[in-house]
Amino acid sequence: MQKVLSISVAAYNVEKFIEQCLDSFIDPAILDRVEVLVTDDGSKDRTPEIVSTYEKKYPGTF
Repeated sequence: MQKVLSISVAAYNVEKFIEQCLDSFIDPAILDRVEVLVTDDGSKDRTPEIVSTYEKKYPGTF
């Protein structure tokens, strides 16, 4: 199905909150119609690692 919505998330050292943020977009009813773009601005914490797990688990969306 074609993507109808792109969501941009800016992230910098937000390991405590990024999972809650990204989980809010996981809804089976819309998952194949949205894309979530996370831009990490050089985080020094585990933010990139956490986001990477979403990329692997939900390819085509994250």
